[in-house]
Amino acid sequence: MTGGGIQAMVAGLTNEMVKHNDVTLLLIYKPDEKDIFLNKLDKRIKVISLGKTKPGFSIKHIFKIASFVRKNSFDIVHFHGFFHYHFLSVILNHTRTKIFYTVHNDADRENTYWEKKMLQLKRYCFQKGWMMAVTISNTSQKSFVQLYNSPNTLIYNGIGRFSSSSSGSDSYIPSLHLDANTKILLHPGRITKQKNQVMLCRAVSSLQKEGLDIILLMAGGQQDEGIFAELKRYFEEGRIIYLGERKDIPQLMQHADGLCLSSLWEGLPVVLLESFAAGCIPICTPVGGIPDIVQDNFNGILSESTSEEDYKSALRRWYYLTDDERTEIRTNVLKSFDRYDISNCANEYINAYTKALNK
Repeated sequence: MTGGGIQAMVAGLTNEMVKHNDVTLLLIYKPDEKDIFLNKLDKRIKVISLGKTKPGFSIKHIFKIASFVRKNSFDIVHFHGFFHYHFLSVILNHTRTKIFYTVHNDADRENTYWEKKMLQLKRYCFQKGWMMAVTISNTSQKSFVQLYNSPNTLIYNGIGRFSSSSSGSDSYIPSLHLDANTKILLHPGRITKQKNQVMLCRAVSSLQKEGLDIILLMAGGQQDEGIFAELKRYFEEGRIIYLGERKDIPQLMQHADGLCLSSLWEGLPVVLLESFAAGCIPICTPVGGIPDIVQDNFNGILSESTSEEDYKSALRRWYYLTDDERTEIRTNVLKSFDRYDISNCANEYINAYTKALNK
């Protein structure tokens, strides 16, 4: 299991599935005792950790995963990312266990260094049916077919519903409203090239200098130190605030006026589904599966491209919405969540598993 949105989605999925099935969750890394998602797991889920503590490639964990799968009589094994850790499990166990693999991003973009080294093997496993693919959006599916030329099942991501809770975010965001016109933007996401935060900060800083009363909150781990160093000068201006890693993103969304997704590429961001659940208006670049679910001026704002000027234009349109327009879009945002409720997502996965087992 990886971090961020995928972790939230997998946690919600296992909580749904354990209601009617035996579920084991295998973690490669040693879990953080304060991890909000692990702490919310249903007690019936068997959580096993291989105890990895250091980042980077580890050959021994490839064998540990394969051995774990081999020793247990699982009907279904479902991997989320890291094919380079799972390839041996697929090769050794595909004749006795149905193995699924969710592609959480653009099919080519998800292949990092080691994945690219194993691309032919990965393609072979998909084409032979040793590993059955799940894609998460129409765009994700098209990229998968183009790269692997293999069958796949399209299942949109889902998350659980959440309610307001008494946390620091209940008072923190309201305190930032300098006056009635102040608008608070939230950008949750690890600091990486994919999330395009340098462009986002340039765009927001430029609009602030034009006189737009905007404050941008950024929350996420410093995955790319070089990009984070570029962002620091914007933090010094005082109206773009870096919050670090936060465990209350859903609560922050409930109090923010808009969610910024400025990505260069995506699959179907779980944070976008969280904004639907919170009724927080998303302002997005039109990449990956985002245009599949966000309709411009209906349940969000879409920029024309990933360029700075186009994203600034989208932010301006969001800022100058009338109260009635803002209320209508927020209502549509909340209604849009129903399709992505984790219970619907889990049912689709169960149907896919059942179909595979019946074969």
